Amino acid sequence: MSESRDSSPKRQRLEDDAHSSEVLPTDSVSAPSSIPRNPLELTTYTTFSSHTARSHVARSHHSQSSSSSPRRTSPTRETIASLASAHPPIKTEIISGARAVPARVSALCFRISEELENGWIPASLKESIVNDEGEIGLQLVGRSSYSTPVNDNNDDEQHTYTKLKRIFIQARKCQENLRDENAWSMHVVEPLFRLALSRYSKGKLLLENVKSQAIASEFLSRRNTFPKAPLHDRRADYAIQYSDEPSGFKDLYMHLGKARHSQLSHLNDAYAKKVAFFAGGEIKHANGDRMEAEYQLSIFTGASLRKKAQLAQEAKMPEAIANLVEPGFTVVGHNWNFYVGYCEHAAPFLACTGF
Repeated sequence: MSESRDSSPKRQRLEDDAHSSEVLPTDSVSAPSSIPRNPLELTTYTTFSSHTARSHVARSHHSQSSSSSPRRTSPTRETIASLASAHPPIKTEIISGARAVPARVSALCFRISEELENGWIPASLKESIVNDEGEIGLQLVGRSSYSTPVNDNNDDEQHTYTKLKRIFIQARKCQENLRDENAWSMHVVEPLFRLALSRYSKGKLLLENVKSQAIASEFLSRRNTFPKAPLHDRRADYAIQYSDEPSGFKDLYMHLGKARHSQLSHLNDAYAKKVAFFAGGEIKHANGDRMEAEYQLSIFTGASLRKKAQLAQEAKMPEAIANLVEPGFTVVGHNWNFYVGYCEHAAPFLACTGF
């Protein structure tokens, strides 16, 4: 076959592209990167645009792009205040000075507060904490923070203290090196929670990472009463679930399954929607925004309570809604804050009380 083969359209386009990348009159030929691979061929079809015209186009395009993306308001300023007027509303406040707090909630907050202030450190660890000042630095621990000396398993306490010391050193590194919330989560929050849950929950509670799991829209608050109004939709970082393992609440899950309650949580994930959650949490780095963390936690806790209220209605136990209480936590660097969420007046009004 001796017929000559015509150039394909694709080859022509490649040749045209090669010519289009050649030096323009306004370009500097002294720059090595601007020297063309092939010499510039001038033909009757060659045209040149002025540098002024091209600069004007670039400036005009930049101006248009700037005007099309106006400055956004701070998410914290925009959303924290608007949660209280959302539909349904969500209120976030500190326990000190809070008004009309239900007795069950105030009793729980007082109990937790006392546990965090008095006797939360085993007395047998006092000497170790003082002697480790060279490794963990000065620790201002009041006398009331140590428990009354008892004949506990000192070896077990020392083993736990060694793990806690390792976590504290990691937290200090995160602080000193300005690490992001992923580092705080991996090196501080997760190890600390897994240690606490393994020591005290005996397999009944599990820590789950829910950063990528969306909340079902039916349990979210809208910015106003219009059905298609924008949602307050933000995710939390972690959730503590009631374990579906034999050591946890497997029998309860089986009972709920027989009652055709297959969706137990407010999340859309294929697995997460089948389990019940005990608490939610949001993590920020050391210089993170605490109010934004509270905002995200409030949305998560509010949606969780509304789902549980829905289950109570389906079980024909509306009186149980008034007794719903759900804890939560935020971590902003070294600062930990705990919250208690509840439904006010048995309605989908949430108050997250932090202390």
